[in-house]
Amino acid sequence: IGLRCAYCAKLRPADRAERAICYPSSISRMYQTVADMQRFHFESCPAIPQRIRQIYRSLKTTRPRGQGSPQAYWAQSARDIGLTDTNIDGGKKQNIKVGSMQLLSMQLKVESGLTVTEDGRLRAEAMQ
Repeated sequence: IGLRCAYCAKLRPADRAERAICYPSSISRMYQTVADMQRFHFESCPAIPQRIRQIYRSLKTTRPRGQGSPQAYWAQSARDIGLTDTNIDGGKKQNIKVGSMQLLSMQLKVESGLTVTEDGRLRAEAMQ
């Protein structure tokens, strides 16, 4: 699984800020990967609109601290959407696997803004 900045995804790699695309090796590494993207990418990304950057900064300063485990939240959320850890290369490396239906649903949402409802219908997501 790769995580990438939606704002600079269409820029040439040389024009993107550091950590625009990250590949966590396991579900348990997803939290740290996102934290690294927040720390190293979000403030320097040339493609994030100023309005979005201001919202991000305001949310960053108002988030309650010390309530629950963010690592556990990210790991459980990953499992909830069908991600699983898998061993590759004879068990020497770990990777994240997506079930085929979840992968198609996520790709559809990213590329078109549509989601698949539980009854199999397409629904437009509100664009922000």
